[in-house]
Amino acid sequence: MKRTMILFAIPLLITACATPHQERTTTTGAIIGATAGAVIGSQSDRTAEGAIIGGVLGGLTGAIIGQDDQIHAGQARYHRTRCPGGERFFRMAQRERNMHEKIELMQKGLRYCPNNPAAHNDLGVAYMRVGNRKAAISHFRRALQLEPAYEPARRNLLRLQRNVNHDRQKHEREHHNRHEHHEYDD
Repeated sequence: MKRTMILFAIPLLITACATPHQERTTTTGAIIGATAGAVIGSQSDRTAEGAIIGGVLGGLTGAIIGQDDQIHAGQARYHRTRCPGGERFFRMAQRERNMHEKIELMQKGLRYCPNNPAAHNDLGVAYMRVGNRKAAISHFRRALQLEPAYEPARRNLLRLQRNVNHDRQKHEREHHNRHEHHEYDD
């Protein structure tokens, strides 16, 4: 009985430290690790110790896998699990080639789920593609307000801000060069 309690307590303790995105993979890793550790530990009469070590290592591995999953597949997960009302608009927007129509469909989807960071990120990308930097920045920032660790929005915002700074510097150099040439034209 004590061994069974340990097998169930370890995953619960480990997942308490995980983010919502890491919870499933952390739990799975902890259960597998605790079970394997208990089996290995029972061979040396140290079942509890084996379960604890296995659970911790399995949970950490699961958390790492969960973090990797968050970075690479975050958008699809957010659209599927957090926004069933806007799902059809997001699917239509993915297939739409006309960027202005795509933006309109995404806006309709956001009316159903205004707290969806992936949708705000996707709309920001669409605005970026049509040259509306102000709207793009606004949606990237909104995505980060909703989910501060949402890496796609963070990367897009940084990339857009670098481009804005680069364009500003280029404009200042051109303006400076025009004024220098006017002084010598006389």
